[in-house]
Amino acid sequence: MLLNVTGVYDWGRVGQGGKNIAANLLLYHALYSYAELAVQLGVEVPSYNGTAFGELAGAVKTAVNSNLWDDSVGLFRDNTTAAGVELHPQDGNSLAVRYNLTQSSEQAATVSKNLATRWNEYGAVSPEGLGSISPFITSIEIEAHLRATPGNASLALEIIRRQWGYMLNTFSNSTTIEAYYETGELMYPFYGLELGNYISHAHAWSTGPTASLTLHVGGLSPVTDAGKTWEFVPHAAGAGVGEVHTGYTLVTGDFNVQWTTKNEDSFFFANLETPQNTTGSISVPTFGKSLDSIEISINGNTVWANGSSSWSSFEAASGSDDFVTVSNVPFGGWFSIVAKDA
Repeated sequence: MLLNVTGVYDWGRVGQGGKNIAANLLLYHALYSYAELAVQLGVEVPSYNGTAFGELAGAVKTAVNSNLWDDSVGLFRDNTTAAGVELHPQDGNSLAVRYNLTQSSEQAATVSKNLATRWNEYGAVSPEGLGSISPFITSIEIEAHLRATPGNASLALEIIRRQWGYMLNTFSNSTTIEAYYETGELMYPFYGLELGNYISHAHAWSTGPTASLTLHVGGLSPVTDAGKTWEFVPHAAGAGVGEVHTGYTLVTGDFNVQWTTKNEDSFFFANLETPQNTTGSISVPTFGKSLDSIEISINGNTVWANGSSSWSSFEAASGSDDFVTVSNVPFGGWFSIVAKDA
């Protein structure tokens, strides 16, 4: 099941219309999110012609992967037309990872890696944008890199430094340029060669890295109900950042995080603040260290030692290549996290 788009107006790209991947991804996300929201609210999941929205979302996901995935390139095609199968767009591929339309973590990592091969010295070039560099779509690509590489911010931080750094140093100290050209010139093909002066220097859609840095590099993010459940999953590896301070406020209360890799007595140290009457999970980065060579404590209690969980008051900790995770932390408040070599 693929949505057939009859309109052609979009964010500044060409070739919109037909069975377009970006439009179908937005449909998938709307259907899936609507179904999830219904479950959270305890109401019946909506349906269309007897088919629940969640099932419809699954049908869209299957159809996109069956009809638009190009295994020879490792990216999704733009649409099913003769021209569309030759175009592998930045927007659709970024959204595919951002909205979890890929069918495996390996496929998501492949999309992330192949998107990065198209960068030039000025940023991420958008083929569907006729060679434009769009901070709007690159903001979505940043999210895709962070979701495709759990715990590792190397690609995301590289494109932020490259593209937003270029804007900062070139265009009147502004990092909110609407778009510019692949040559680094202040030209947006969507407007035409003669309308460079028309390009906005205060475009809100160029602020995407703010949320990515807060929620993914900082790592403390709400999961449900304005943070009634939350997770701490810092992308500390590959960030080239030794210390992070960030936070925000939701209706449930304050969320704050400070982490550092520069503590003399540990390879990772963090302080978290989450609202009372909330629950969450805490993932501590391992930086590739052997799980039996590290020791992790939360609020002074050792939760991981000798390669296994070691404290029964929380749910048992589990280890992976990237993290040691304590799931179902039964309360909010302040948490002090220390990870050190055993």
